[in-house]
Amino acid sequence: MITQQSDINLKQSQDFKSYTFGIKDSGLAHIFNVLRNQLYSDKILAVIREYSANAIDAHAELGNESTPIKVTLPNKLNLKLKIRDFGRGLTETQIKEIYAMYGESTKRGTNKQVGQLGLGCKSAFAYGDNFV
Repeated sequence: MITQQSDINLKQSQDFKSYTFGIKDSGLAHIFNVLRNQLYSDKILAVIREYSANAIDAHAELGNESTPIKVTLPNKLNLKLKIRDFGRGLTETQIKEIYAMYGESTKRGTNKQVGQLGLGCKSAFAYGDNFV
């Protein structure tokens, strides 16, 4: 999704120093903890919403919006949540360079897909330490 941007004219009243913000290596564990454990207030709903949105985006990428995604909810006999799309899938390079990287997204240049932040596909980490 294309983020709406606004131009802002900024005037300084004095000659202030400017600083570049970043994250030190020593703060990475804390930031990952925030992203994994504190980003979503309803962790189960977040996983369902984020993976469903990604599945719908996979269909939109192919112009296949009318094809439904397939969702299998967990039950007492099968504890797995399955969300199946019929998109083109990801190459190993896309998994390594985009899917597995926080903040990376291929969806920022279009309004036909809802993703953009590069966080949703990692939402399962809010619920557990690994996922398939």
